[in-house]
Amino acid sequence: MVLLLVVFRLRRPDSRSSVVRASDGLLDHLQLLFIPAGVGVIQHLPLISGSWLPIVAGLLIAWAATLAATAGAGAASLRLQARLTQRGAARPAAE
Repeated sequence: MVLLLVVFRLRRPDSRSSVVRASDGLLDHLQLLFIPAGVGVIQHLPLISGSWLPIVAGLLIAWAATLAATAGAGAASLRLQARLTQRGAARPAAE
């Protein structure tokens, strides 16, 4: 995935290209893509209201797992950065 991101970053299309124009058009009207989801929620509101506890529990568990994963990734990144900084400081300066 990171490799794909690097390739796309290096091969950025021109601002006049059809890809940029199409994506700008989609991004300008992105809010319209949420209308079907909202209609589905309203349509199934009786079912959702009957099962609100498992839905809320699932949302809270997913939120907590995401928060823990983000904190773990951040902590690992800081440890790696500190280790690399210490290695760089321990090395004699190249002349």
